[in-house]
Amino acid sequence: MLKIRTIGIVSLAVVVLTSPSVLLAQDTTETGYQLDLELGLLHSDNPLGNNPSGPSDSFLVPRAQFDVQRGGSRWQARGSGHMEYRMSMEDVVEDEFRANLAAAVDWTLLPGLEWTFQNVASVEPIDFLGTDSSDNLQQTNVLMTGPAWQIRPMSVWGGVVDARYTHSHAEESKAFDSDRFSASGRLLRRFDANRQASVGAEVTDVQFRDAEFADADHQRLDLLARYGTRAALTELELAVGHTWIDPDQGANISALLARMQLTWNRDGIHSLHLLAQHELSDTTRQLTSEIDRIGRHFAGDSRLPIGAGIYRLSSIEPGWRYRYPRGELSVRPFYRDFDFEFTPDVDFDEFGVALRGSLRIRPRTTLLASIGADRRRFELDQRRDTDLLSTLFLAHRFAPRWSGRVGAVRFQRDSNIPAADSRELVVSAYLTFHAGR
Repeated sequence: MLKIRTIGIVSLAVVVLTSPSVLLAQDTTETGYQLDLELGLLHSDNPLGNNPSGPSDSFLVPRAQFDVQRGGSRWQARGSGHMEYRMSMEDVVEDEFRANLAAAVDWTLLPGLEWTFQNVASVEPIDFLGTDSSDNLQQTNVLMTGPAWQIRPMSVWGGVVDARYTHSHAEESKAFDSDRFSASGRLLRRFDANRQASVGAEVTDVQFRDAEFADADHQRLDLLARYGTRAALTELELAVGHTWIDPDQGANISALLARMQLTWNRDGIHSLHLLAQHELSDTTRQLTSEIDRIGRHFAGDSRLPIGAGIYRLSSIEPGWRYRYPRGELSVRPFYRDFDFEFTPDVDFDEFGVALRGSLRIRPRTTLLASIGADRRRFELDQRRDTDLLSTLFLAHRFAPRWSGRVGAVRFQRDSNIPAADSRELVVSAYLTFHAGR
């Protein structure tokens, strides 16, 4: 059973803040939020991912989904994601809690001095080579908190000094459990209201809580130059620098650090998005990057290896979204290459594409569909896996606050390791209460 561990006070606080009674009591600068409370009934013909398929199981699923951007005179909150509890009706698999969300609250203590709480929760595989079956999934959580001091925030020249404590936890993989302490400083140059550049440094000390993985403890230094600009249609962020990592055991490693994020939005109809990066990273760092992508289209939903490994990550993820009068369509291809520094036998790369679309076939009825393909190539045993995921749902709005949807999800894995093949079909029905405004 996936034990219900603290998902983070920020995640729960954001959900609480979206209740109407709390919102009406706040002097806010932003009022948009969406909170959907759902009750679902699911049936899977292969929840354990067996080959051949079986046994089947049914689930009762209470679920909460939210998307919030809130602000007051001394605080800002933003977040998106969902939480659910799956209750098995046939006891084939154990009950389990799942949460995939990112949330943040920034609290102004004094002018120029803020304290931030940030939280990212995700459901990840225990064995990365296995399927995403019920017995191969675990809850992970990363909580970050600390102060940030803005120096001369309204001047042409300024600076930012901050410190962070990061606590990461995985339900099963103890190699993920760590405590991190970091401090950074940046010198800022503001050219105008829409353009700024900075240079800075960040130092991080990483300590793993389980003694078995103490040899993965390390210190990290990043030197980074950044440039950001906004225009009527585009937004661009560039970062270039270098990283040095000093492990407590083993040789030092270093690498170039480069990131780019480009967004182009034309009248809310066509949107283009491009994410690219090359850097030394690990899964905790990758999950915390979701904080910066809250509310952005084409947010990351990648499947990550959970552990203590440091890897060189090279990735590119373009995306396109088109909104038309009766729905929208999005396409997101991707490529990611993971080169592990100390265990090269587990290197892998993946490439694929995700397509999503919606079509309003009647004023209150919408057809939702998606198709995803992911090809992974592993160094280990030269393994090759191809995952195909397709969904089809029909949603109907009964009243302004009530809707329902029925549909099916089909998963298929084909591998050159025959025992790794898998098939699963899930049919479901949901009743939803919409509490947003």
